[in-house]
Amino acid sequence: MDRVDIYNPNLERDAMLEAFRLLMQEALRVEAESEGVYVHYGKPPEDNLIDPIPIAEYLDIAVTAEHMMSPETIILVYQKCRKALTEFKWGELDEFST
Repeated sequence: MDRVDIYNPNLERDAMLEAFRLLMQEALRVEAESEGVYVHYGKPPEDNLIDPIPIAEYLDIAVTAEHMMSPETIILVYQKCRKALTEFKWGELDEFST
């Protein structure tokens, strides 16, 4: 299998974004020791890099494509996601989860 050059301008943007999303999701799952972490592209609230949403025993994190594509901000996004993992109480339901 050939190696993929992520800096290749011919590589489609969507393929790169999906690869970054999957890598981020897997890194967070390893960190949390749980398959219940999901990362998807969305629109976090204004002035936020991410939007972590606890749903029952899962943590759904919305990120923006622009922040995932920038080397300067992808580390910030990862750090914010890691912080969200520590704030999420695994296995506990809040008043919005049934």
